[in-house]
Amino acid sequence: MATQLATASVTSRLSGLAGRAIVTARGHHYIVDSPPPLGGPNEEINPIDVLLSALATCGTFVCETAAGELGIPLEAIAVTAAGDFDPRGVCGESVDPRMQVFRVRLALTGPTQEQGQTLAEAFRTRCPVYTTLARAAPIELEIAVEPGPRSKKGVRKMKVVHCRDVGFDCEGVVRAETEEEVLSQVAEHARAVHDVEVTPELAQQVKELIRDEEA
Repeated sequence: MATQLATASVTSRLSGLAGRAIVTARGHHYIVDSPPPLGGPNEEINPIDVLLSALATCGTFVCETAAGELGIPLEAIAVTAAGDFDPRGVCGESVDPRMQVFRVRLALTGPTQEQGQTLAEAFRTRCPVYTTLARAAPIELEIAVEPGPRSKKGVRKMKVVHCRDVGFDCEGVVRAETEEEVLSQVAEHARAVHDVEVTPELAQQVKELIRDEEA
């Protein structure tokens, strides 16, 4: 049984302004301008922009879908696509006008590095634009992974000071989210346990001993 292929189709028409076309795709219309080497106004997006946009957006959606299928936490994604070509070929000179190389940066927020590699592999193998362009020119794919706010949830920096560090023979430890809270608790501990009032000088000493600790 023959494989049934999906078909995508767009139509481009001159607008009446030199170097400007109106593109129709699935009932939607947008303007594409010719780049300067072809005498276009270059005010709207040009064909190279459209090509790179197709690569970047297809990668965005493939990664989003793959993350959902695999249960990978993907809080944000930004795909940047760039390409190098010799514009002299567009102007009719005997120079190959094709794209010589593509560079794609996949910035992911949320997944681990290993999960990021999994999403990148989905991009490489499932994106029709990527797999098509990869046959025409090399694609350099960079992956940048950063933990997102939800990935960091439950991991916060606490302020901590040990009573022994202040000079007391005591195993007491004070933890709080801010230095002010630490100093307040230290003053209460000093009065209740050591019968000591915290002077400004002692408070400054304690402040210098406060350290960050993951909770």
